[in-house]
Amino acid sequence: MEHFEFLDNRDEKLILSEIEAGNKNALHGLMIVNVDDFLLIRQKYGNEYSDEILTQLMGLLKKTFRGTDIIVPLRGDEFVIFIGNVRDIYSLELLGAKLHSAINSLKLKDNDFLTASIGMSVYPIHGKTYSELKDKSYQAMLQVKRSGKNAYRLYDSAKTKALFFYYMFNRADFEKKAKDNEYFFFDIGERYRDICTAMFRLNEDSVSALQSIMELSCLYLG
Repeated sequence: MEHFEFLDNRDEKLILSEIEAGNKNALHGLMIVNVDDFLLIRQKYGNEYSDEILTQLMGLLKKTFRGTDIIVPLRGDEFVIFIGNVRDIYSLELLGAKLHSAINSLKLKDNDFLTASIGMSVYPIHGKTYSELKDKSYQAMLQVKRSGKNAYRLYDSAKTKALFFYYMFNRADFEKKAKDNEYFFFDIGERYRDICTAMFRLNEDSVSALQSIMELSCLYLG
């Protein structure tokens, strides 16, 4: 329970407990969803209608995610979601894309559309505690904000995908190295070809796969 200081909401204890008691051999996802320019929405439409928008968004989140996933409202315009037992990295990205599209479908008055910035992290790639995962999701969400908002992003996407395949290829070695460094360095040269092949095989979007491989190559070559 050493990470309770990172809880902004008492309901987040549900997520922390799920991580502590859940399947340690599975992948889990954590999302931070932050509504874009919500202060301006409040100023334009008023508090009552703004609260109605948040209620609609909460309903949309419940429809998008499974009943076993945990959705916690944070500071009004922000939500944290724990998605247990994710099949792979690409499944989490597809879920991010689905959520992003669904949020954009929510129409406001005056033909405005709701948008949000979504950041994602993965257990155990980015850490094994709630505070570590939440921090990585926040960093990814803030990167979306800096890049123009209204998008979703997996934390350090190219390196994360390489780490994911390294995790799949040699889980024992991954676990050993992960103990030494939270977001550790490893020599991807040993598995570069396997990783690139797996990226193309699992990613339905070949352009996205190629972009990830190019980013990964830049990381490897320095």
